[in-house]
Amino acid sequence: MVTARLSPLSRRCLFRQRLQDRIGVEALTLYRLATRRSYFPASYHALGAIFIHIPKCAGTSLGEALFGTGRPGHFEWRHYAAENPEAFRRYFKFAVVRDPVERFLSAHAYLIAGGKSAADRAAGQDIAAHGDAASFLRSGFRAGGWQDYVHFRPQVRFICDREGRLQVDLLARHETLAADCAAIGARLGRPARLERRNVTPGGRPGREALDPAALRVLAEAYRDDFAWLGYPEPDT
Repeated sequence: MVTARLSPLSRRCLFRQRLQDRIGVEALTLYRLATRRSYFPASYHALGAIFIHIPKCAGTSLGEALFGTGRPGHFEWRHYAAENPEAFRRYFKFAVVRDPVERFLSAHAYLIAGGKSAADRAAGQDIAAHGDAASFLRSGFRAGGWQDYVHFRPQVRFICDREGRLQVDLLARHETLAADCAAIGARLGRPARLERRNVTPGGRPGREALDPAALRVLAEAYRDDFAWLGYPEPDT
């Protein structure tokens, strides 16, 4: 087993994300409003819609196609609801989800390739110290608390309450993204042409790269994603 220490930047990022959960969304939202940082891009108000962007679910492509911006931020439904309850109630809300195994592999490859920020680069270096994706799952994923890192955070945390109730009006799927994007564009009165964005250079390995022990870690870590989003658990 590989034992790898987290870099200071990765530790800070994970600590900050855990702290946000502890202090509560309401307190964090008040702080953001006081510093004039809204969760809502202007395009959300213009179209009367909220796109909850779950990492590594083709959200950059969809955001560019529908809103002209691929980086609205990776915020959970409760952030939007806390900042503007009336807008959250009235606006059309949607998100894209993905098979949890495929999403994990995509996130792993993305971070290993350096991502888009200094935090992503630090995370990728820490993750790479464990070896390939299967080795990382077996030796570092749980021990390092990586499930709290935004790219590995369970999808249901973005779109469901604690009882598993869906908080969006439409749930698109990565597997049927073109058709779902067209349906969302029609709903918004904004015909959209989907293009691939934010693609990881060099591609990534397929699920055959994960051995039974690694798949068992994934099945446990994303149990609610499999159950609540209707994806079959991997055979282990």
